[in-house]
Amino acid sequence: DDEILRIYNLFTFRQIGEVGVRRGTINVIRFCGNKHLLCGSTDGSIAVYRTNDWECVHILGGHKAEIKSLASHPSGRMALSTGNDRTLRLWDLTQGRAAFITRTKGTANIIQWSSPSGLHYGFSIAKVIEFRPIDDISGNHVVSLYHDALVLDFTLTETQCITADTSGSLRLWSYSGDLLWIRIRTGLARIKSLGLFLPHS
Repeated sequence: DDEILRIYNLFTFRQIGEVGVRRGTINVIRFCGNKHLLCGSTDGSIAVYRTNDWECVHILGGHKAEIKSLASHPSGRMALSTGNDRTLRLWDLTQGRAAFITRTKGTANIIQWSSPSGLHYGFSIAKVIEFRPIDDISGNHVVSLYHDALVLDFTLTETQCITADTSGSLRLWSYSGDLLWIRIRTGLARIKSLGLFLPHS
């Protein structure tokens, strides 16, 4: 049962689907809109499942080592992936193929799109976060944010980046790389995760 992914309805608390792993072991999953589910595996492949019947519609191959992070674009038509092979890949989910591939300076553990438009994306490597505009995925306009502690999570708005690290500090950055605000919580535990809430109003 370790190689089975089960899907539950949180309103009825009942299982509504089941996915058997075809290759490797799943170590990261992301829903892409309400139509697809992405599953990254230890063998470097990404399986794309259709949510209305949980059928596998694509196997995205190319990474030479396990998938570390996945991020689906707000449009539901694209996704980013990073792996232990130190590559970042942009996927065209409508065609089921890689649209762009670039190497990173290290293993990127977290990757995110800006919310809600997805005009920017960012990824973290140890103590550094890099972010770029979507129309410059090749990295000609990279902005790097340097921390004095290991970055554990970050989230992107349309104009700013919020980061959390092992020192327990929260930092707010502009897309030009300026540190706008910092809250240092000396002696407290690390901040392991962040969430972004955007009211409809």
